Amino acid sequence: MLKNLEDVKIFVRIAERGSLSAAGRELRMSVAVVSHRIARLEKDLGTTLFWRTTRKLQLTDEGRRFLEHSRELLDVVQRAEAELSEDHTPTPGPITVTVPVTLGRDFIAPLIPTFHESHPGISVQLHLSDRLMNLIDDQYDLAIRIANLPDSALVARKLASNQRVICASPTYLEKNGAPQTLEDLNNHNCLLLRFPGSKQYQWTIEAETGPKKLNLTGTMDADQMEVLRQWALDHQGITMQDHRDVANELADGLLVPVLEEITPASYAIYALYPKRLYMPPRTRAFFDFLVQQFKAM
Repeated sequence: MLKNLEDVKIFVRIAERGSLSAAGRELRMSVAVVSHRIARLEKDLGTTLFWRTTRKLQLTDEGRRFLEHSRELLDVVQRAEAELSEDHTPTPGPITVTVPVTLGRDFIAPLIPTFHESHPGISVQLHLSDRLMNLIDDQYDLAIRIANLPDSALVARKLASNQRVICASPTYLEKNGAPQTLEDLNNHNCLLLRFPGSKQYQWTIEAETGPKKLNLTGTMDADQMEVLRQWALDHQGITMQDHRDVANELADGLLVPVLEEITPASYAIYALYPKRLYMPPRTRAFFDFLVQQFKAM
């Protein structure tokens, strides 16, 4: 018989993080305490939830089934707590957020101190990556993405529009000539974003018949837009960037637009979270904060 809800919370955190030590660090508990709490939960339930070896921690079949029910249980309890709270103050704890590198560094990270002033008990753990992380499998509470079609398995809220620009340095264009047509791009070194599952390896533009993908080639690609931007500044090729990420470089003339008559496909900035019964109060607080901050930009 289940006796302690906190033990269930610890169990879910261990299952999500994959280790006792990782869960203990987030919960500010020693490995010994975390291990004791799981042992107590297993005794209460009369079943083994994890297979343990010196190198690996793995859910048993019973553990996987209990994890699904535990998440539902905690969702219901947290929602009830929020509804019964007079001021709806979120409970202290961490939230994990994945965000593209440049957007996270230049726009999201500077906002965290302001958020922390009004929510000192909430720890925002930012993961900066231009790869599309799986919120459900990788256990993120929230994602900030630059996309055109949000994942149907996620709930999305548009934060802002986001224009793109094809650009290069004046030095590169003086040496190689400026492309006058789309076909001319085939004679240039296009700097492309490449990683498993990348949708931006092929540039997409708006054409009369709808979005059109360009099959481009280049001698340099990377899995971070920041690297592509720096290569462009180093006169290595032509890049397609989010306008807000290169606004200063365009204003200073370090980069200049090319093919200005061509309209890159539009992408928006979204906040996304997994579909569930409701959004936990901690996540909701940060989500609402981002919406207000982007409205003010």
